[in-house]
Amino acid sequence: MHHDRKLGAVFMRGSKAANYTDPTYLSNAAAFSTYPDVEFRATYHHHVTSVSGREQAEYVAQMLAANPYFIRQTDYYVIDVEDDDASVSKEQYAHNIIEFIATMESYHYTNSMIYVTANFWNDHVGEEAYGLFNKTKLWLARWGDNNGEIPEGEKWYTELPNGAEKASVWQFTSRGNIDGMDGDCDLDLISKDLLN
Repeated sequence: MHHDRKLGAVFMRGSKAANYTDPTYLSNAAAFSTYPDVEFRATYHHHVTSVSGREQAEYVAQMLAANPYFIRQTDYYVIDVEDDDASVSKEQYAHNIIEFIATMESYHYTNSMIYVTANFWNDHVGEEAYGLFNKTKLWLARWGDNNGEIPEGEKWYTELPNGAEKASVWQFTSRGNIDGMDGDCDLDLISKDLLN
């Protein structure tokens, strides 16, 4: 069932670590730059703990600078935080993420977002990073029943990572579907504060 869902936001995979850019990133960015209903665009970076936050951010900043469709004033970059490395302490994990965001800010990329589940953040990232949600938006992965249907009721304020007061984006399923796309896909609800 498609529910006539409007594609109002796009999250494009951009990079991983400090040596990989998705080969379809620029062509996807070009295509979505002309899509009439898209009000929000973001490029996400798969963060890893084995490379410093500075190195990863420098790589992402170069990638975004080479994308003529990325609008620095309105588009977001996302740090996908789910690299489960048992050898890294919570303090080290926190420092890596803080360093990433600080380096991006030094290149004047200030529209930042963190993608994470509450449990992963609370279990893997130290307290030093909890204050990041005062300036960084939260894209919360919380699937619940994961049946493809929009959850009933307001749940933006429940089961949040430590330090966060509300999610700006809520990924509520990995089993959704939209017109023009074969198979299951992730679906999200977007807070009005992110829309132009």
